Amino acid sequence: MDLQCTLHKYRISCRLRTALLHALVTILVSFLCRERQNQEARELEKQHKEREKERERAERERQEREKLERERQERQEREKMERERQERIEQERQDQEKQRAAQAVHQHFEESLRLAQQRVSAHVWRLAYRSKGEPLNS
Repeated sequence: MDLQCTLHKYRISCRLRTALLHALVTILVSFLCRERQNQEARELEKQHKEREKERERAERERQEREKLERERQERQEREKMERERQERIEQERQDQEKQRAAQAVHQHFEESLRLAQQRVSAHVWRLAYRSKGEPLNS
């Protein structure tokens, strides 16, 4: 049973029925408007939260990218320093080898010179002995 029948049943005048129906419609429209405004407000709040979450996610991603880039640069720097250290060690090893080789050559020439001087000295003594005809005292 609808509202008009109910009002008619209680013998409410047509003017009063119209006024009541108009009031009810006004209340209903007002309620529906408020409900729609609330729904729109909830929707705006939801959109705002989603945008905020998206901003936070984007910020986290940016920070993560920056962190990864820093770590990559630090790793590259460590690798570069390690390569340079290895190159220095290799250079020092080569320098030491060159120095040892130079010392060996130097010792060889000193020994050769000493032996040559001994031979020359012995030869000189033999020549001196032969020329004088006297034996030398060693």
